[in-house]
Amino acid sequence: MENYIVSARKYRPARFDDVVGQEHITTTLKNALSSHRVAQAFLFCGPRGVGKTTCARILAKVINCENTTKDFDACGACAPCRSFIEGASMNIFELDAASNNSVDDIRTLTDQVRYAPQLGKYKVYIIDEVHMLSQAAFNAFLKTLEEPPPHAIFILATTEKHKIIPTILSRCQIYDFNRMGIAEMVSHLQGIAAKEKITTDEDALHIIAEKADGAMRDALSIFDKLVSFSPEGVNYTSVLKNLHILDYDYYFRITESLITQNTGEALLILDEILKKGFSGDIFLEGFAQHLRNLYVLQIPATIKLLEVSDKQKERYAAQATLISPSFLVTGLNIINQFGQQYKSSENKRMEIELCLLKLAYAQEVLKIPFKFPEAKPLLPASGTKKNDGIKLASPPTVKQETAAKSISESSQNPPQPAPKLLKEQSPPQYGKSVKINLFSVMEEEEESASIRIPLADEWVNSEWKNHISTLTSESVRNVCYAYPIQIKNSKICFEVNSVMHETMLRKELPSFFEKLRLICSEEELAFEITILARAEEDQHHPRFLGPKDRYIALLKENPLLEKLKDSFDLRIDF
Repeated sequence: MENYIVSARKYRPARFDDVVGQEHITTTLKNALSSHRVAQAFLFCGPRGVGKTTCARILAKVINCENTTKDFDACGACAPCRSFIEGASMNIFELDAASNNSVDDIRTLTDQVRYAPQLGKYKVYIIDEVHMLSQAAFNAFLKTLEEPPPHAIFILATTEKHKIIPTILSRCQIYDFNRMGIAEMVSHLQGIAAKEKITTDEDALHIIAEKADGAMRDALSIFDKLVSFSPEGVNYTSVLKNLHILDYDYYFRITESLITQNTGEALLILDEILKKGFSGDIFLEGFAQHLRNLYVLQIPATIKLLEVSDKQKERYAAQATLISPSFLVTGLNIINQFGQQYKSSENKRMEIELCLLKLAYAQEVLKIPFKFPEAKPLLPASGTKKNDGIKLASPPTVKQETAAKSISESSQNPPQPAPKLLKEQSPPQYGKSVKINLFSVMEEEEESASIRIPLADEWVNSEWKNHISTLTSESVRNVCYAYPIQIKNSKICFEVNSVMHETMLRKELPSFFEKLRLICSEEELAFEITILARAEEDQHHPRFLGPKDRYIALLKENPLLEKLKDSFDLRIDF
């Protein structure tokens, strides 16, 4: 117990060559030492646990070493090296700025800087988490950092470079440390496991590396915990159980059930996942990552982005051949949409089940053609008209294209003319809308495929109200509700009170006309907007009044209001 040292300390690099994943940093520092171009102030930036303080200590030890090696590493045998190893060096000072961040702490440090070292050439000051210094402490440190004594070198380390004031940054050589790659961490953990004679599973080490999120120190801490949990060896099962991570196998199984539209099995797998104590957001996040991995494998240039073990990579490759890229992109968008709704949903389980059902039937929607082949239209075109500079020609529908194709195949059986609706009939239901994120496809029922209806005030107004009820902007909804629609000479006519209202209506008209094209018998749709004069405004076309307009209206109703204002010397702000 007394001699136990955690792996993060026991296997802390003592030479530049031992540092993992930061070759661009170590190479630069070694070149600076070899050319005697060592700066007097360094700033090491990067995520936690990637080697900033470690590199600072190695650099400090090499600077004071009396017999550096040909690779510019410390010899470990001279007096400065021995004192550093024993923790008794009087030339290397470490300050934690998180707990020593006041002006007095920095002034104490700058007072010590004036004195020359008793042993060795330099005094090295390592200030960790330097972004925690107060503004006054930074200002007190500026002059010393800019013009330190020849025997003083400062190495600052931080995880939040953006919090350091520019005057400090301009006085330092800045080194940006990288996040650790999963492959690098797995290789390092395998080396430590071999030294400790611990059996490991590559899949287990990959999960540890993923959980560490780019920090080697975190990976070593997790590794130590798992060794304590399972002394006989670190394997895939023990890692999943100890870290409470969902098994990859669930994602493969549920994906297989979705692409075969076996929705029952998919719901049962989800039930099993939830019973194991995994929350829905964890499942959605992991499933999205699974689909992302499948998509990455389908593009040769991005295969290197798949960071899993070789065993899992083979399994991903096998399943990727069964799924189209369009399905994967659609699935990722569906999961992203439901992930945003999940936290605010009252029935979270139902939300996830609906997500899976939508994924299962996404393939059927994707089979509907989106690009229509050129075909002779069913009705003769009368040309494209322009109104107010906007072209509103109606494109052929999916069913029209299907009918045109059948005409070309069998000219002996021409299609029957479309039946016309009587005026007494109410507009029928013309289809259901299936929306799946990137794709929005209108499926029309067979019996209503050729039914088209003429423009009529009643149903156009109804469609317009349904359209504006879906708008998110309350101000736009209020303006649009204020103006009824009239049909004049095959045009949809609007009457508004101002140019501002006209502009707001114009923004909504294109999407509204797209809906009308699907059900209207008119080959071309046009609109007309009339701005009413003030004299023509009445109760049917209310105008939204500002403060000044409301005051003028009140004066018309009660002229004594002006006398009241003058009597009390009131001032009205408009």
